[in-house]
Amino acid sequence: MGQIIVPEMNKISSEGFDAYDVSLSEEVLVMTSVFSFLGDSPMHAEVTSTPVPSAALNPCRFCVLSAPSLLEKSPNKHRHWPQMIEDSKKIWNLAKEKKSEKKSDELSIKCGVRDQLNRHFASEIYQSKRLKKKLKKNKETIPDHLKSGIPQHIVDLEKNDPTDLFNPYSELEGVKVPLDITPFSEVEKLILVVVIPGFDGTIHTPVEILHVFLLGMVKYLFRDFMNSLKPTEKDELIGLWRSFETDALNIPSLKPVGLVKYYSSLIGKDFKVIVQAAPFLFFQFMDGPRKNIWHALCHLAPLVFQTHITDMDEFLSELKIRIDTFLYHIIKSSAQWINKPKFHMLLHLPESIRLYGPATLFATEKFESYNGIMRNASVHSNRHSPGHDIAITFSSYHSFRQILSGSTFYDSKKKTLTKASTQVTDVFTLNPNIQTTFGYNYSTLNPTASYPSIRKENVSKADILAVPEDLRSHYLYHHIHKSLR
Repeated sequence: MGQIIVPEMNKISSEGFDAYDVSLSEEVLVMTSVFSFLGDSPMHAEVTSTPVPSAALNPCRFCVLSAPSLLEKSPNKHRHWPQMIEDSKKIWNLAKEKKSEKKSDELSIKCGVRDQLNRHFASEIYQSKRLKKKLKKNKETIPDHLKSGIPQHIVDLEKNDPTDLFNPYSELEGVKVPLDITPFSEVEKLILVVVIPGFDGTIHTPVEILHVFLLGMVKYLFRDFMNSLKPTEKDELIGLWRSFETDALNIPSLKPVGLVKYYSSLIGKDFKVIVQAAPFLFFQFMDGPRKNIWHALCHLAPLVFQTHITDMDEFLSELKIRIDTFLYHIIKSSAQWINKPKFHMLLHLPESIRLYGPATLFATEKFESYNGIMRNASVHSNRHSPGHDIAITFSSYHSFRQILSGSTFYDSKKKTLTKASTQVTDVFTLNPNIQTTFGYNYSTLNPTASYPSIRKENVSKADILAVPEDLRSHYLYHHIHKSLR
């Protein structure tokens, strides 16, 4: 996919594109570069040509995670994106010259670079070498395409477009905007070129709190805590969950039995509830060291999910102290967490926050809202090309949103800017059924402040009462529900 996207992104950064600005009521030129790449650890590893952290000797894409001597203890040296690109080329040259998978892997481990696309081409060379060796051993005729040692299509690709052999994201460019500042200077002609740096895989892949924090340390520690409980203690914990008041935490209703019985199959939003409830429910079942770990974790969580930062320097100083305190108790308690890369990635969270602002701004959790669209597209697919069907569905929804929201677009036939009439937009605006079809729910986005109101909690069968006949007859065409409050 990167080979298709990268040229388009480079075109946007070098040439730009026209867009209609509603506030100015005219077309403007838009130019931008790639400022960040959001994803989980495996996706970040693929984009930055680094090993997948869970099974690697070089698990960090930010720094060189190694300490050969006491003089080279952490903080480790930061990686450099140009050097990583150069290392990928060195590994490729070694693969062509030696045609040895073992030596290439050794250099890859030493450099901490693992270009998945380039490894695919290198594997073809190794496979060609093994096949050629097998034919020689059996004294069979060697085909022409095996005589050169390197498959011909790879030779042609390297000759015509060598960049296609490597990670396409390493080719992302910055923005160069020439500005004429002659009127503001005494020089006859003065052009100022504003340069916005391009994508840097060691910087522009921020630490993602959904996968690193919630699905990382919170999940690890919660599972470890649940595994330490006895059956009677789990029953007691269910009772504590049932008595836990959630109104002040702005979270939905809880499912106490599910949180205890299916603790190994929880998702991100569940762990967000767990880290808020831990001080009130879990501490009575913990010993001193485990309580210290959770105490530090619960102090760290509000800083991780902070949405507004008044003083960045003061905030980052406090965050670093909380991270160090948490890791101190983790290491002091047990060595089982040392090999978990996500605990190390937490050390780089302050750098990402300084660059991008509050961590919630670059959390992939906001993309969870697209899951419903993807499921809908997958269900209504012929299964022959599901990715293609999903892409078309997303494109169609974007087009509908553009038209029904009253946005301005370019009419290629009339060669003018136009927008849909109110008769078209009213189909969506005045029709709740159409709104629901497109996934828009007014009552969810604008909750009522009056009571009683319908909530998601199910009323137990014992509490369900028949609707009074007078009330039913007075509201013949209404559905009457019983609410919890």
